[in-house]
Amino acid sequence: MAFAPLTTTSVGSFPRPNWLAHTQRNQLTYRLEGDALKEAMDDAMALVIREQEELGLDLLTDGEMRRTTFIFHIAGQWQGVDTQNVVTKKIYRNREANRLVPRITGKIVRRVPAAVDDLRAAKAHTDRPIKMAVPGPMTVIDSSSNEFYQDEEEFAFDVAAALNGELRDLQAAGCAVLQIDEPAMTRYHDKVRAHGAKALDRCLDGITVPTIVHLCYGYPGGGALQHQYQYEGVLPAADADTHQRLSRRIRPQLLRSAGAENLRRPHRHVRLRRSG
Repeated sequence: MAFAPLTTTSVGSFPRPNWLAHTQRNQLTYRLEGDALKEAMDDAMALVIREQEELGLDLLTDGEMRRTTFIFHIAGQWQGVDTQNVVTKKIYRNREANRLVPRITGKIVRRVPAAVDDLRAAKAHTDRPIKMAVPGPMTVIDSSSNEFYQDEEEFAFDVAAALNGELRDLQAAGCAVLQIDEPAMTRYHDKVRAHGAKALDRCLDGITVPTIVHLCYGYPGGGALQHQYQYEGVLPAADADTHQRLSRRIRPQLLRSAGAENLRRPHRHVRLRRSG
């Protein structure tokens, strides 16, 4: 699928409506259970897709309404991941904090698709192209407690192989763009150079649709919560040809064609409501 030089989209996740769940930063509590919860998640997905259409976005997402957790909606389906008996791990997100995380208890092996049905459900609500996201290998490692692997590079490549299977299935199911969320790359530059970049490449083996890597640079809540990372140590490893191609495509006239009036409009967010 061909995209315009300035194609509009979102990162992927949208706020869950209050009638679906109560969210306090990373703590999520759903208001329903069982079949009623699944129906409510799908209602929220349909509304989020409609909102993106009304905003005029070119490339839509499912809003991640079905994902109880972003990372383990995908990784929780793998052999070797225990999401039931969680443990406490100190995780760094601009500051150290204790988080409950799943345990890695065996070799990572993908068993079944996790997000393909989400993609199909989203495609049923729109004729615009859909983008789907998965967590990156370094972020899966950073968000779990490793009790099996002796070598982190081996761990990363097993995660990458599992993610590659998911991405290939999403591609086959008609996903227009694939995104890998890899915020851990902003924090561990030595690991990016050692194995993170190579594991990311392994995720994309056999992938021919356009791909995006999202580093999640920033958090809600104002400047005090933002991390202050620099990238001099990893930029030399980036593909210089890619930067040159982008600079040739994103020209001032393209930005002007978006319309100064549109750029001056205040941001808005539609309150999501369920009918009935």
